[in-house]
Amino acid sequence: MLQDFIIEILHPSNCLRFQSLVRKLKLVDFQRKIDRYVDWNFMSLLREPGFLAMSAEHLVHVIKSEKLRVKREETVYEAVFKWFQHDINGR
Repeated sequence: MLQDFIIEILHPSNCLRFQSLVRKLKLVDFQRKIDRYVDWNFMSLLREPGFLAMSAEHLVHVIKSEKLRVKREETVYEAVFKWFQHDINGR
């Protein structure tokens, strides 16, 4: 099945694009699986260009999760600040 294949190939470099796609398609069960991957790999996502390129709405969706795997809350704040600083005029 396509969903199984996508879950197998999820990587910090592509998971935000898949997350955005499944949200648009309203694939709720599939979205939960990808959300879990994003939560568990949040620290790795911060090093990916896709993190800085995502929309504000998508960023809010990611950081509002209570299951983000971070050691300190400040990490989330710093990530949002880095995202904002990346394109101040476009935000």
